[in-house]
Amino acid sequence: MNFNDQPIGKLLLGVSRRQIDQNFEISIYRMLLSNALIIVFFSVCIYVGFRVMAMLPKLRRKNGLNRAGHGEFDQTVHVIANDKIGSLTHSFNHLVGELRKTIAEKDNIAVQLQEQARELENLNRDLESRVEESSRIMRDLHDDVGAKLLTLAHRSGDEANAETARAALQSLREIIRGLDVQDMVVALDHALADWRGEATERLDSAGIALSWKQPHDLPAYILNNRQRNNLGRVIREAISNAICHANPCIIEITSSVMNNVLQIAVCDNGPDTDVEHWEADTGLNSMIRRASELEGELHWYPATKKQNFTSGVCIEISCPLSMKG
Repeated sequence: MNFNDQPIGKLLLGVSRRQIDQNFEISIYRMLLSNALIIVFFSVCIYVGFRVMAMLPKLRRKNGLNRAGHGEFDQTVHVIANDKIGSLTHSFNHLVGELRKTIAEKDNIAVQLQEQARELENLNRDLESRVEESSRIMRDLHDDVGAKLLTLAHRSGDEANAETARAALQSLREIIRGLDVQDMVVALDHALADWRGEATERLDSAGIALSWKQPHDLPAYILNNRQRNNLGRVIREAISNAICHANPCIIEITSSVMNNVLQIAVCDNGPDTDVEHWEADTGLNSMIRRASELEGELHWYPATKKQNFTSGVCIEISCPLSMKG
């Protein structure tokens, strides 16, 4: 058989060369298309990956800022680059750290305040029990001891003993009044009236005349318990000193107020003494101490500085006053 006699486009299997070429071109095209798609797919993946990696720090910073904005300060933001963003991130991390310290200190302070509140509550309960006990003691003193001293003062045949009982009763009343938290202040004119009544009773019993001088119209000054008690005891001690040592015929008690300062002078017309060389004894030291407690002063001087005295001694105490609010 002569092959040259056969058609050129024919093969032994009956497939033309053109079909083979077309199929080959199609295969090549499909392979190139597949490779292109694969290349595009991986390119997109790589691009997306890089974008995600580039955006991740920003997302972390944003997430950290959002959590900090909601009061969550338990995280920090990772710093990737030393640029402006990195500097800002460093500042943010430092701020978050300081806020964590501040919150921890605040929590510690809150715990301490709670402990102090419990301690104050315990102290308050203890104080209430002490006040209740003090009230019971005051009632017992007033009802029992006070009644017995009053009976002793009325029944005593010895005037000296009666005077001692009256003085003890007055001291007891002042102590009770000082312990009474409800009796905090008293008007100055009321205190002067009480002191005048006590001085009149004591001096009448001793046969000594009393001259009492005070302003007619006193402003609305008030005394607290400490002022009332200390001033009353200074007046009482000055009267006792005059009765015991001067044997006067008259005692003059003068009160005045100048520049919101109360001055009370107790003067007697007993014999002259050299007051400039007086040495403070127990009575004077007690009066000096009481004046100091009132932020005032105690002075003594010859009664001849008074117009109606030719002899004797004056003891004067000064005390700053407060107006009724």
